Amino acid sequence: MPFEIPRNNKFACVCLVFAAVDHRQREPIVLGDGLCGTFGTPFELDDAWRDWLGTVKTQNLQNVSLGLLAHRESVRLDVLDGENQALIDAALSLFYALLMVEIFHHDGGFVVSGANNGGEIRVRQITDLGPHLRPNGARVSAVNMATLESAAVIASGIRAMYSAAEPSERLRQGFRAWLRGIRESIGADRLHEFVRATEAVVKPQVGRTEAQFVHRCQLFSGTSDAARTIVRELYQLRSQTEHMNNFEPVLANYPVNDRDALALRRAYQAQLLGSSVYKRLLTTVALRVHFASDDDTDAFWRRDMREQRAIWGDPIDLEALATAQMM
Repeated sequence: MPFEIPRNNKFACVCLVFAAVDHRQREPIVLGDGLCGTFGTPFELDDAWRDWLGTVKTQNLQNVSLGLLAHRESVRLDVLDGENQALIDAALSLFYALLMVEIFHHDGGFVVSGANNGGEIRVRQITDLGPHLRPNGARVSAVNMATLESAAVIASGIRAMYSAAEPSERLRQGFRAWLRGIRESIGADRLHEFVRATEAVVKPQVGRTEAQFVHRCQLFSGTSDAARTIVRELYQLRSQTEHMNNFEPVLANYPVNDRDALALRRAYQAQLLGSSVYKRLLTTVALRVHFASDDDTDAFWRRDMREQRAIWGDPIDLEALATAQMM
């Protein structure tokens, strides 16, 4: 069901075509802070705007099964300006957050920006959404109300991270690496970017990079031998890709016939690790202050591990999560 964009509001919407959604969901869900989700076409257009969009875009709009919409009151309804860009960024933040929360199918999409001017929905801009890909070999789920509510909390953290109030360029760089990972189609390149995203938070010292990455990642993934093996291999696989080398030497101790499947599993575990780290940071303001600057990050990693654990919280189990999600 479409969402009734209030009069005299500008809007932006990420429109996802044939997205996997829970078909029991019908009504739009208001997520707060001017965000909402629609399970179907996000808004109705009159014939004049359908003609302006053209047959293909109009048909795509009818095939939208998930809309991620941001809106805000404006006095400059006929102007395409910074207000529109801020709304596009807000709608995209919800989309990126959704990719952290759930693995789901969609056939691409587009981003629409415009306004409700006196009761008429007017589209001012429409651009195609670049590819954002799910991990190979992982099961997909349907987006529902709970998924969107979780994503809205993360999206708020994304917007805060990019505000002037939060100065951490390192976290922003790490998040951009995470985004590049989501957009990559090749497993080795996805793993490379997701490990770099985690590395932005780990901040290992030059000359001790691998050892400190493995040691510090125990905070995120646990202290078992299996957990240390996984994060060590993730870092080594990342280094192989960084230097354009084959992954085979890292997995030389595994049976030859198992190596391709294991490489795929490690790529997914790199995504799990990076996503879990940023989800926790983006949903906990008190935690982000420990990574607000390089000095703050260094100070955090100088703490005793018991203090770090008290601040960070419980680790995740990369092996169990991968086993549960992969086909």
